Amino acid sequence: WVVLICTMLSCYFSHTVNAFLMILLVLGSKDIEFEKILKVYLVIVGAVMVLAFLASTVGVIENLQYERENKRLRNAFGIIYPTDFSAHLFYLLTVIFYIKRNTMKSIYYLGSIGLAGVIYYFCDSRLDSVSILILVGLYWIGNEIENASFVSRNIQKKWNVFWKSVGIYSVPIIAVLSIGATFLYRGTSTFWVDLNKFLSNRLSLGQNAYIKNGIRLFGKNIEMVGFGGTTETVLDYNFIDCSYVHILLVNGMAFFCILLALYVLCNKKNVKNLCFLYAIFAVAINCMVAHHIVQIEYNVWLL
Repeated sequence: WVVLICTMLSCYFSHTVNAFLMILLVLGSKDIEFEKILKVYLVIVGAVMVLAFLASTVGVIENLQYERENKRLRNAFGIIYPTDFSAHLFYLLTVIFYIKRNTMKSIYYLGSIGLAGVIYYFCDSRLDSVSILILVGLYWIGNEIENASFVSRNIQKKWNVFWKSVGIYSVPIIAVLSIGATFLYRGTSTFWVDLNKFLSNRLSLGQNAYIKNGIRLFGKNIEMVGFGGTTETVLDYNFIDCSYVHILLVNGMAFFCILLALYVLCNKKNVKNLCFLYAIFAVAINCMVAHHIVQIEYNVWLL
């Protein structure tokens, strides 16, 4: 009840519903086998993605195309923006990897690496390409350490100890790093300027939003202007992409703490299931740059 009330207050003050929908689904998923939920998600989101891609390639719906400063063409393939298309693919892969965790073969890893390259080439989506590579690396290396005969028991033990002691706190650790970097950003420092440029101005945008709106217990309605849905030039872009900064400023400190606590509890509940921890870590890294942490159409893991 405390979680539900805090979430409702957050939604009231922020004028958003994503957090409330997510918490309702979390409560509704109680006593339902998690893998069944994942399979339903895979079928629904996978089918929508296939239909959107095919429809956009034959002209039934528009394939929005954007051009970067370096003249690279970015395709959205029926979704509202190229990064949203690639984000869907990344989250679908996290589900596929987890469902197939006990029967993973090299072809899955190689195919996923190839998909990361395709996403980078056609969508110019660096984040999701790197996120897929991180996911592949964790599963591949993790499975080798766990099952390969040439890996010593000492390495296996250290790998397990790390994930069961530090890995369960991956979301709050990464959240603190993301928020810290945003608040510490200085436009007069070459290091911070270069990092901000590499992150497509996400540090400066997050800091400006913090200075303008501050941090409140139950959040605040912050009008954001972002890309997507149209190829027209957006001059006053001010979208907060980092999930952790976004939740902290929009949904407030109370819901932010609840969200981190839920992820830690989920990880502790699945502490013996390293594949679960791998998926959460990959999602946590992705959410440093993208804002999908409480969007159920992307991130199904909190359920």
